[in-house]
Amino acid sequence: MEFSWKLFFISFVFLAVVVPKVKADSGSSLDDEVEVVKSDVPSFQELEHLKSKIQSLESNVEENVRALKGKDEVISDKENIIKEKSEKIKSLSTELASLRKKGTLDSEEQVGKARAQVDQLEKQVERLKDEVETKNKERRDFEAHKVETEKRVSELNLKVDKLQKTIDEQKEKLKKTERALKLAEEEMIRARSEVTSKMKELMEVHGAWLPRWLEVRMTHYKSLLEKHWQEHGKPAMDIMIQKAVEKKAQAEVWAAPHIGTVKTVAAATKPHIEKVRISVKPYTDVAVHHYGKFLESATVYHHQVSIIP
Repeated sequence: MEFSWKLFFISFVFLAVVVPKVKADSGSSLDDEVEVVKSDVPSFQELEHLKSKIQSLESNVEENVRALKGKDEVISDKENIIKEKSEKIKSLSTELASLRKKGTLDSEEQVGKARAQVDQLEKQVERLKDEVETKNKERRDFEAHKVETEKRVSELNLKVDKLQKTIDEQKEKLKKTERALKLAEEEMIRARSEVTSKMKELMEVHGAWLPRWLEVRMTHYKSLLEKHWQEHGKPAMDIMIQKAVEKKAQAEVWAAPHIGTVKTVAAATKPHIEKVRISVKPYTDVAVHHYGKFLESATVYHHQVSIIP
């Protein structure tokens, strides 16, 4: 097989070299033609030259064959790739047609779903609108209630200020009442002390010349006055003072959490103060009366004694 290839390429090279040379020399002179005809057998150099060319051509042919084989392989690969691509394109075309057909159905289904979602969204929007309207109405009602509440709070603040002022006034009145009760108690103590002092002074001044019966009578009046004060005057005074203090404490405790009818405190304590004054008055009158009678008797006796020679 290799020899046939070589023979074929030698003939090919010979034709490619000799024929053009003959054609090129056809226009030469007649002497050259005669000389070429005479030398039918090629010379040794020409044969070597031809062999060299043949080897070069064989090498080129082999390279070209290898290149052709490579190109054939590339072409085969390309053809395989083209075939695969064609089959893939065909498959894709079939799939595309199927998808188009299916896409139509899917799009209709999607449109149906979209419409259903739109209906649901519209219902939700309507529901949200109703809720917003309800919330707005509640907000308006709340604002109106807030305004009314602020108005009531303002009015209550005014009332609280007035009540606080009244409480302060009543506290001041209670303080004055306490001072008045204390002064009344001090006045009673002072009056009793004064009566006792006067009687003691009278006893000391007139003790030397007072008769026994007058001394006994004075002692009796003194003990009677002290007994009457201890049994009636002082307990009544203590009770009235205690009640007034209790009423005052109750009024303060009551006024702190309630801030209401504080004016009744004064009305509640005033009668007790008046009762104290009224209750104490008879005892002070009795004491003054007995003291007056005693002074009158002592004066008469002193006058009688002074006129005796």
